[in-house]
Amino acid sequence: MIALAETRAQELSFLKPRDLQNARAFAAGLADKHPDAQWSTTAMRDTARDRAVTGDLFSAWRWMGAVTARTDTAEDWASYSGFIDRYKPSQRSDRRRFTNDALMASINAYLRASAAETRAQALQTMANTLQELGRGRDMIPALKLAQSLSSAPEISVALAEARSKYGFRIVTTDVEAETANPKICVEFNEPLSKDEEDFARFLALPDPRFAVQAEGDELCISGVEFGSRYSVTFRAGLPAQSGEGLDRDVIQSFYVRDRVASASFPGRGYVLPLGGEASLPVQTVNAPELDLTLRRVSDRNLLRAMQDGLFAQPLYRYQESQLGGVIGDEIWSGTGLTDGALNQDVTTRLPIGEAIAGQPAGIYVLSAAVKGDTEPYNSVAQQWFVLSDIGLSTAAGNDGLHVFVKSLKTAQPMSETKVQLVSRANRIIAEAMTDASGAAQFPAALTAGKSGAEPAMVLAHSGNEDLAFLSLTDPAFDLSDRGVSGRMPPKRLICF
Repeated sequence: MIALAETRAQELSFLKPRDLQNARAFAAGLADKHPDAQWSTTAMRDTARDRAVTGDLFSAWRWMGAVTARTDTAEDWASYSGFIDRYKPSQRSDRRRFTNDALMASINAYLRASAAETRAQALQTMANTLQELGRGRDMIPALKLAQSLSSAPEISVALAEARSKYGFRIVTTDVEAETANPKICVEFNEPLSKDEEDFARFLALPDPRFAVQAEGDELCISGVEFGSRYSVTFRAGLPAQSGEGLDRDVIQSFYVRDRVASASFPGRGYVLPLGGEASLPVQTVNAPELDLTLRRVSDRNLLRAMQDGLFAQPLYRYQESQLGGVIGDEIWSGTGLTDGALNQDVTTRLPIGEAIAGQPAGIYVLSAAVKGDTEPYNSVAQQWFVLSDIGLSTAAGNDGLHVFVKSLKTAQPMSETKVQLVSRANRIIAEAMTDASGAAQFPAALTAGKSGAEPAMVLAHSGNEDLAFLSLTDPAFDLSDRGVSGRMPPKRLICF
């Protein structure tokens, strides 16, 4: 009996492990739920069936429960589960409890059954209860197993209905047209087969050069073109990991639209020399014209812009208005023209020499938006840059923070340059002047602050106007892949 139950349990692999555990506990407690009576097994079984015929399913359940607790046979378990499944209490909580009991009884019937018809009967009840418990997907393997055991037409009908409701199928489609290489993707309601190596054979593609790739529950088609319409047939039999497959051909139509117009800056920030010509690179897609706005930001507002998430990243249009109204003063606006290759990433150098002509050294931000775009939640690209002759670098060590200042024009160290260490709370922690080598140092005690006292930025001032800054909260440059590891250490000397 134990060996039979183990074999039957393996056949019910579509159930959850706890289902089998709960079924065993349910069987162990059945005698307490239905105490033994003085009548014979045959009399109680006949009474249960008579009550079921008259529609008194509650009494039929009680009588059949007492029979099953006494006999523990597969056939009685199957009848017992069927009576429970047909009984529908008025209270929702009672209905769910009885439905769960019917599932437990049907599992016990199957685990004990040798006869194919008894197993098929138990599986039908099992499928019904799984659907009522919100596990309609599990109906399909239960009914497939039942169909392999019985040729009853009602099983085939139930399986077809279950597949139409819960079977392997496409649930969503998506055309990814945001990048330079668009693709069509469809999502299924369960993972695709990991054993299938060529899903393309299950698709009727409009172009055999298209590539098909499957991952998880998603299947994508690449090689499609912008501005084109496609019809793809997903053929019956396309396999799922569960062993199911599409039960019929499915035709899906797709339109690959042109890419959404956009603008972005490739760099976080630049240092531009004072005077002379200057330009900034901008990347665009389907944006032949840009609305440009140049603002000057005071050094006291710089840290606030970082803390408010306005620094060196695209902003929504409403955030961009905050940048203009609170953080910086607008000093120029105009239109930028870009190359207009359709649906391609285009990089254009925007000449800004005219815009910054006559402007003092300082911190600036150039905003670029697709011309005519007024949607408040569309992004506006931001390019921060500094007009300065000051080049800054830092190095942290056990002895504190070292700051090095050089001229961008001459590459010579800049002495007598004021360097300020600014905290996250926008407070000047300390000031220092660079020496003849252009270096300044802040002791470790000044850089050990936490929370609002933690160092956040270094500001450098030369004269009354020239300034530059360097964030201390951004990731440091990792130069380990640039051959800067140094020479190998000498081998140990051995003296005799």
